[in-house]
Amino acid sequence: MEASFSTSDGVTLASWDKILPSISKANKVLLFDWDFISSGASADDGEDEARYTFGRFADDLIALMDEQKVSGAVFVGHSMSSMVGCIASARRPDLFAHLVLLCASPRYIDSKEEGYVGGFEDASIHAMLGAMESNFQAWVKGFVPNAAGSVAVEERIKQSFLDMDPVVALGVAKMIFLGDEREALDVVPTPCTIVQACHDFAAPPVVAEYMQGRMAAAGTGVASRGDSRVCRALPTASRFGSCG
Repeated sequence: MEASFSTSDGVTLASWDKILPSISKANKVLLFDWDFISSGASADDGEDEARYTFGRFADDLIALMDEQKVSGAVFVGHSMSSMVGCIASARRPDLFAHLVLLCASPRYIDSKEEGYVGGFEDASIHAMLGAMESNFQAWVKGFVPNAAGSVAVEERIKQSFLDMDPVVALGVAKMIFLGDEREALDVVPTPCTIVQACHDFAAPPVVAEYMQGRMAAAGTGVASRGDSRVCRALPTASRFGSCG
């Protein structure tokens, strides 16, 4: 079986270092990074915001898998890449056998009128985006300790963010935190396992429960960190592709 691993913004391929050695012994591994380094645009470029959409990332993922002849894959997506995988699986079901969605969220802003809890109020998201735009380096230093979850990885994640082009970082952050991809969940045809950390900074456990309820037709299950179902979702066959 083949698979794809995909990270989120501010996270590098090093995130998979501890599991890849054992997986690659019996599987084909294909790795790639999203290009968050250079935008090729100025901060005032009106086309920049339109450049960053989940649909465009999904098309890029599909194109890469086609190019590398990866199909029937287990896709492991972290954060924003989880939704990218969901959208890509609806567009090309033949490429995906199973989705493992780590700390995923289709919408981060609460919607009180709909009874939806995303974890953030609208004002707090816009304040965060404003801080990113006004002083990106200062924002990184304040954001990473909350987001990392462990002191051991703080420096690595901070450097990963600082390596990003600030224009790219802001564009991707707007896509993620202002986006609403809940309707995409309704058309996911692929069986899924949702893996949710108990104390995730960005996506509270209630989001995983919401996703599970809305993706019932896809045979979704929810696993917390350390659950053996996560291991069972990963392939043990001869080929394993990884996209990070």
